[in-house]
Amino acid sequence: MDIQVLHKDKNEVVFILKDINPAVANTVRRLVLEEVPTLAIEDITISKNDSPLYDEIVAHRMGLIPLKTDLDYYEFPKEGKESPKYQVNFSLKVKGPATVYAENIEFDDKKVVSLEPKIPIVMLLKEQKLELEGFAVLGRGRDHMKFSPAHIYYRGVPEFEVAGNVSLKKIIEACNGALKEKGKGLEVIDFTKWNDAYEEICEKNGVKINYSDKDFIFYIESWGQVEIPKILEKATSIFDEKLDELDTEVKKAK
Repeated sequence: MDIQVLHKDKNEVVFILKDINPAVANTVRRLVLEEVPTLAIEDITISKNDSPLYDEIVAHRMGLIPLKTDLDYYEFPKEGKESPKYQVNFSLKVKGPATVYAENIEFDDKKVVSLEPKIPIVMLLKEQKLELEGFAVLGRGRDHMKFSPAHIYYRGVPEFEVAGNVSLKKIIEACNGALKEKGKGLEVIDFTKWNDAYEEICEKNGVKINYSDKDFIFYIESWGQVEIPKILEKATSIFDEKLDELDTEVKKAK
């Protein structure tokens, strides 16, 4: 297995994972989407709500606010034990006229903040009030997508099959420089620009595209709760734990 990073910034990474198979590629995708945990608001007690929105709508909006998450500190609850690492409490108290934003939520842990402070929750008119409290917990995307840390997808590395008299220069120009000539064929220069439209251009101009079943391009866009290197590190750790569990169960079955 080999990893080649093609693009990296704060919330987006593109990389090629080589010498694997489709099952492993999909496992990586599902681990990131469904298993890597983040904090999200889970329980709210509303004591005052004069806004035009029902309590349920206010709670739903707040539950979808992405929260900065420290995976080295917060843990999933263990039965029969109590710990401040299991949840973080918060409160909100606003009087109108005002727009209630995510930044108005005050968490007991100051490291936990909304990643988008100006997400609007509700507008209050003069003398209207919104008062509530609750807590956020760790959760997984498999339970609710509000806990998912990132959007991730992958595709096989394209391999070009040029047949007959094909104008490679015409194709390269139509694809805005995303391709270059390689011998008598083509090669992608920048996978961050490669898209379905360029695939269609190639196929309409006599170039057949096959996709590798062992080399895959991954695109990950974090929502910001957890940095991408930490997401991948955690996904790998969870994968190791699941393999250890499988090994244990197999030995029990013998």
